[in-house]
Amino acid sequence: MMFFADVQDVLYAHFTDTTLTEGSYDFSVQAVNKLFKISNKVKANSTVDTSVPTVDNSKNLGLSWIDNKVVVSWDTIFSSDDALFYEVSSGSAQAGVNIIQWQETSNTSITFGIPASVSASTGLPVHVTVKAVSIGGHSAVKVGQFILP
Repeated sequence: MMFFADVQDVLYAHFTDTTLTEGSYDFSVQAVNKLFKISNKVKANSTVDTSVPTVDNSKNLGLSWIDNKVVVSWDTIFSSDDALFYEVSSGSAQAGVNIIQWQETSNTSITFGIPASVSASTGLPVHVTVKAVSIGGHSAVKVGQFILP
């Protein structure tokens, strides 16, 4: 139980030094005002996941240039026991983002064009970074590159 000063409005509570093992947890919160009136419980569920997505280093990103668009796929490269989402960036230099910057997706492929600010000419190096992010916020990265035909 927590107590706060009479003149203090509290809209949240922050707990530290808790020890939770991996798993799913149900939480409930009730407020008690200074007249000891009790609010209804607010319930929520949270999952603790400390696992890091794994990367199959024997596989490469699928990189194609189709109809003047970059097609990137990574269907079986990342794995995790829980759901993943992905952040994709691309640039004309390694770790660059002048083509696309951290586009978020839950799919295992993405298609994007080259912006007008970048000359999409034969020989342009296209570097791609795909970051897989777990529900716990842990991540793993796979990079690839190809040259525009």
